[in-house]
Amino acid sequence: MAEYKTGLWKKKGKSGITFCSGKIKIGTQEYQIVLFNNDKKGNDKAPDFNLILRTEEIKQESPKDNVDPFKAFGEMIENEEIPFWD
Repeated sequence: MAEYKTGLWKKKGKSGITFCSGKIKIGTQEYQIVLFNNDKKGNDKAPDFNLILRTEEIKQESPKDNVDPFKAFGEMIENEEIPFWD
C-alpha cells in the first residue's frame, strides 16, 4: 500500500470562508487539494468536510463555447471566488 503525505495551509477567501489548500504529487501527476468545512451539514451521516482534488495539468482543452465545469471551478478556487459559499 502506497502512502502519500502533504501539508495544507489555512486560507481565507474573498467571501470570508476559511478553507485549507495544498498540493500532492502521486507518481508523476500533481494535484491541488482544497478542503472545506461542511457548513451545510444536515445530519450526522453527512460529511464534516468536503475535499476537492484536481489535477494541475489540464491535458485536454475544452472548446470556448463549451466550458469545462471542473476547470472553471478550479480557476475559481485559485482566485478564491467560491460563489456558492457566500
